[in-house]
Amino acid sequence: MLLLVYTIGFVMPLVYQIYYIDSQSNQNISLMLCFITQILFFSIEVIQILEEKLDYFTSIWNIIDLTNFSIFMIYFFMRMFMQIDKYLPMHQMDIFQNNEHLELSH
Repeated sequence: MLLLVYTIGFVMPLVYQIYYIDSQSNQNISLMLCFITQILFFSIEVIQILEEKLDYFTSIWNIIDLTNFSIFMIYFFMRMFMQIDKYLPMHQMDIFQNNEHLELSH
């Protein structure tokens, strides 16, 4: 069940808003769906931390979960507040097509 929630609530919207050029509002809705899903899963991690205390940090999977959350939060805030759209893959082709004069010379 959690895998289904993660796939539908995080993976699919993340792929959509990174790789498909669409309206900014659709991009933001997808990003917010990812954010809500991450908060849901982070709340599970917080419950585990409260129950297990320092033993929580001895499992590599818990460290991976916290790293995943941290990296997404950095991406989320950069995407929402710093307008990093021009650095994402969907815009790379436009950059290269508009700057043909930047070819490397030997």
